[in-house]
Parts: sequence; C-alpha cells; structure tokens
Amino acid sequence: YIYWTAYAKIEKAQLDGSERQIIVSKNIIWPTGIAVDHPAKRIYWADPKALRVESADLDGRHRHLVKAFTIEDEKPYKIDVFEDFIYMTTTPSNAVVRLDKFGNGNLTFLVYGLNKANDIVLVQENRQMNFSTPCLSNINMCGRDSLCVAKNQSFAICLCSETVDHETDGNTECIVPVPKHPVPPGKKIQSFLVLNRIIHLL
Repeated sequence: YIYWTAYAKIEKAQLDGSERQIIVSKNIIWPTGIAVDHPAKRIYWADPKALRVESADLDGRHRHLVKAFTIEDEKPYKIDVFEDFIYMTTTPSNAVVRLDKFGNGNLTFLVYGLNKANDIVLVQENRQMNFSTPCLSNINMCGRDSLCVAKNQSFAICLCSETVDHETDGNTECIVPVPKHPVPPGKKIQSFLVLNRIIHLL
C-alpha cells in the first residue's frame, strides 16, 4: 500500500490506485508528514495545526498520541521513523529533531539553521524490505513508456500516463501518441532534483 496525507485525513491505496480508502478522519486537522514503520506495522504522522504527533496501525485503528506540543513549542512538520525513534523537521526554526516513538523523554535537537526543511527521509540499509516483485523478474513486461506496479509478490499491472493508450489487443504495452504540441527544435524538456542539504543522522 501507499499512504498519504490530505487536509483533515489520511488515506491509503494499492500502488495502482485501487482500494483507496480513508483510514483517519477524526480529530485531525492538517497532517503534513507521514511515515510507515514496517516492522511495527504502524504509521506515524505530524499535525502542526493540532500540535501533536500520533500513530495508528496500518488500517488507522489503535490510535496513539506520541507527543502533544504547546503553542510555544516548535511545531512538527515532516517525519520519518527508524527503530525506536521519530526524526522530524520543525517549524518555524527549520530544525531537525529526534523523538522517542513511544513518547518517552524530550525532543533531541540534531540540526539547527536549515534554510528550509521541506522534508526528511532516512536512508538505511536495514530499512529496505526483502520483497520480490514480478516487475524485476520480467523487466520488459510493460514496455518502455509505462510503469510496472506490483500488487503483491506474484502479480503486477502496467500503468500508463494519461496521454498514453493501452493496446486494443489487451497487451500490457503502452502506446505513446503523437504530441499535440511538439517541443520546438533546439529546446529540451528537463527535470531537476534539487537537494538542499544531506544530513547524516545515523
């Protein structure tokens, strides 16, 4: 499943967008960050408007308050979780802090003075789940202009962009139509990934 936050709710769905459902919608105002703790089978989220960090199981049940904040405190913004700790960016000072995921103890400030801490992602080898997928065993099953998405370890589907049509014979390959507005000669379509700063926390 994929989990995401929206205004006053948290949702989940299969990677292909099916089975979409709202799992948290009560006593939640503006969740801005969410993290999945796979070993514990729980989600954690930050709600700076409600001034708290909370957790629930993967279906939104067995909800638990991790930490409540006051108006004078730094506000939780984006979070990630690893082992027994939540790593979190805060506003308005754009700091990075660590919090015990069971709510024990106080915040530990790790980094100060960031220009703009829009998100936080922990990269650690032990976080990568050992998950086999048919997308790896059959790399060419979807063609070059589509995305292979595994629904489980034995079944996958091919997703095409909105401007791409499926072949009529039921083939999983996508067909790229002729663009209505071709790119002018001499110009290129470019995409950029900008990293403000890499911080080693572990």
